[in-house]
Amino acid sequence: MEVTVIGTGRWGSFIAWYINRIGHDVKIYGEKNAPDFIELRDTLTNGIVTFPEGTAFLTELDDALCSDVIIISVPSQNLRTVMAEIGRASCRE
Repeated sequence: MEVTVIGTGRWGSFIAWYINRIGHDVKIYGEKNAPDFIELRDTLTNGIVTFPEGTAFLTELDDALCSDVIIISVPSQNLRTVMAEIGRASCRE
């Protein structure tokens, strides 16, 4: 099963790591200029868990939406904005 996790903070990255660990294909979406995303993509770790080489880190929401399951892990104050962006996007397959 393909799973996308939207949000690359400590909790989102842990969820993505766990989903990968139990055998699913995971994609991690973050804003390309977000410090958490850049660090996670470049180091493959959030300081607690480490991702395998080849983990898909995406900055295009249209690509992130092409999954069987989408998990949203963003701060509550950002949820409205993220949901509006998702409403304007569509899967590019």
